[in-house]
Amino acid sequence: MKGLFFILAFLGSFGVFGEKKTFTDDDLNYLYISPEEFFRLEEANQSINLYSPDNNMASISIFHATNLLRQKRGLNPLKPNYELHMAGLSHIEAMQRYGFFGHFNNYDTKNRTIRQRVENQGGQFYIVAENLAKVHPFQIKTKNYRYRYRNGNYFYYDMDNRPLQPMSYGQLGKSIVTDWYNSKGHRQNLLDPELTYLGVAVEISPSAYQQSSLPDVYAAQEFGTRYGDLR
Repeated sequence: MKGLFFILAFLGSFGVFGEKKTFTDDDLNYLYISPEEFFRLEEANQSINLYSPDNNMASISIFHATNLLRQKRGLNPLKPNYELHMAGLSHIEAMQRYGFFGHFNNYDTKNRTIRQRVENQGGQFYIVAENLAKVHPFQIKTKNYRYRYRNGNYFYYDMDNRPLQPMSYGQLGKSIVTDWYNSKGHRQNLLDPELTYLGVAVEISPSAYQQSSLPDVYAAQEFGTRYGDLR
């Protein structure tokens, strides 16, 4: 069997979280600590429970991994933004529903572009940009793998028959940001000094071990700069 890894970047040319529809108070507390503090947390270092994954923890990990990278480059940290988060979440849900992976949603003309998706969530930004990823949540990145069916579940192994171990939430966030960093278009978004806001959405497949294919992790980074942010 073959696993897949995809990343896409959209460079736009064109905050604080409000009503909490997807984030709990605890999630918000994690979001507003420093990256160093977050990656020391027990919650960030726990292995992903693929039977019941915490998508919010995964998205917060990507948020902090992004700001940790910007911090090392002497750039200002990005601020969390709820409209951008919801735009990313809506796009992930559309990709899953219609079975595509890309920046343009040709199945819904009202949400075809990133700008439409952001504005439909109430966001008003001068610049918008997007990074997308579709990965598997295991510590060893492998294109080839084996699976075994036992007691009503599928279990996944590398080609040496070693069980594939899920990443921690911290590892997943850093891994995805590293993959984006190693791609020119994604890196440009990550390190753009003109961008000021970031919303991250993640959906980890809830059907792990229920099918022979490896579970997917969809991740969307939505960046924005508001009118007046540029000097």
